[in-house]
Amino acid sequence: MKVIGAGFGRTGTTSLKAALETLGFGPCYHMTEVFAHPWHADVWVAAARGETADLDAVLEGYESTVDWPACAFYEEIMQRHPEAKVLLSVRDPERWYESTRGTIYPLTLLLDSSPTVRLIFGLATLLAYGGFAGIKSSLPHDVIWDGTFDGRFEDRTYAIEVFEQHIEEVKRRVPSAANPATITMTITALECTRLLTTMPCLSRGASTPSENPPRQSPCRASCCQPGSLKVSLTGLLW
Repeated sequence: MKVIGAGFGRTGTTSLKAALETLGFGPCYHMTEVFAHPWHADVWVAAARGETADLDAVLEGYESTVDWPACAFYEEIMQRHPEAKVLLSVRDPERWYESTRGTIYPLTLLLDSSPTVRLIFGLATLLAYGGFAGIKSSLPHDVIWDGTFDGRFEDRTYAIEVFEQHIEEVKRRVPSAANPATITMTITALECTRLLTTMPCLSRGASTPSENPPRQSPCRASCCQPGSLKVSLTGLLW
């Protein structure tokens, strides 16, 4: 594990996944990996409930993580991989709430209430990701809606408060500058691949030159110096 994404879903995590994999930090674990491997859901649920959970088995072979469910366990993953860098993706809180409230939250409610919707969703994930994710699962509730937002996601003020508190918590808990294995900087970007490619601390080079956007100039940001890492990315996609 080389890069741990600590940002919530709907903060550009799909773009980050693509960027990290382009830069050689793949495969990257995203919620879509649960769709591809439905048995992973039970492991994440067990972890959320404080039960024995083999997260190492679930994350075996992955070099990076972003999005839920892994972001809810960034600290545990960081403890397992203290040499890894941590990416904290953020977004305007109001826009983040509107995006989440209009996408993954209602999808969860639909999947909970309708076997037909679950069947259609399962067939879609089978075609897109190779796994049938149409079985009713408590993962979204145990990890996100109840586990993170205490069953109060529809309370806009409370949900945004949790979102903002999480950002500050990550900044406090990521190791200090005494740990040279991590890096520190705060940035805002929409073109994640082009942005990350300009950062030597994350750039490995893609498999072909065309996959790697040209570097404009040497990176002089603090990420190139020993320090503790929090990279903030403003994104638009889950």
